[in-house]
This record gives sequence, structure tokens and C-alpha cells, in this order.
Amino acid sequence: NRDFARAWENIYAWTERPQTVLANKDSNLDPDLLTYAHAIAGFRRGDLKRAFAQINALTDAHPDDPFFHEFRGDILMSMANPRQAAETYEAAIALRPESPQILLLLGRALIAANDKSLLPRAIEVLTLYLAIVPAVLASRGIMTMNAMTLTAIGRSTDSAFFNVVNITLATI
Repeated sequence: NRDFARAWENIYAWTERPQTVLANKDSNLDPDLLTYAHAIAGFRRGDLKRAFAQINALTDAHPDDPFFHEFRGDILMSMANPRQAAETYEAAIALRPESPQILLLLGRALIAANDKSLLPRAIEVLTLYLAIVPAVLASRGIMTMNAMTLTAIGRSTDSAFFNVVNITLATI
């Protein structure tokens, strides 16, 4: 199954030494999954241009793969391009709408874009994240972003969003 194979290559690329992954030219592997592993290894080594070119080729070849879009967004964030990362995470979330990880990454990119017009979407996305992820886990990753978002848009007393935060805190 392709999803399992992709997950395996993902784990391999994140856990093995990058130079070992990059040296792997196994012709028995799906060439796209080998490219994915090489993109991850290149990213880990700081070769963002190469990793970006590789993931772009994969998202072009597989536009319905949310994981390729997600990793493209990760690279864009590392390249200090949060607005483009947010657009890429939006593509990923359209394909996998209840992925807590992608929702959190999208929220982070929207906030990092430093554009107040994007903050309502950040609140929407992070609120959905809170609804999906158990409260204890959500509080660890989102409380700082909630405060930053509310402060950035000057709505530190926004009752609807603040209620979500308070409900989360009350369950910890």
C-alpha cells in the first residue's frame, strides 16, 4: 500500500543519518518515495533549495497527496516564507481536513505571516484544532499561539475565542 510505503520512507528519512538516506539509490523503491526521502534528508542537512525543488516535483506529480503538500509547507516555513507556506498548508488541509498536525502548522504559518487580515483564519483553524485534539495535548502546542494571535489583532478579551482557551485550560 502506497500510504504505508510513504510512511515508512518518511520514518526512514527522519531517523537515519541524512547522508545514508541520500546515498540510497535502491532501484526497487518507488522513485517518487525515494525522492521524498531524499527531500527530507536534504532538508535535514539544510539544503532547502534542493529539497524544495524535489518536493515541488512531487506535489506537481501528486497534487492529491496531502503529505507532500505538508512537507512543502514545512520547507517554505524554513525558508522564511510563511504566507506561501500557509497557502500550501491550505492545500494540504483541503485534502485532509481533520489533520491536527496540518491544522496546527497552518495556524502557525498564518500567524507568522504577520498580516492581521490572516488572523481570523488563524483563529478559525486553531479553534478547529482544539476541537479535534484532546485538550491536554492541544494546550501544549497552542496556548502560546493563541495569546500571540489575540494580542496581534488587539482582541485579548474576545469572548468567543477566549472561551475556547478557558475551556481548554479548565480541562488540564
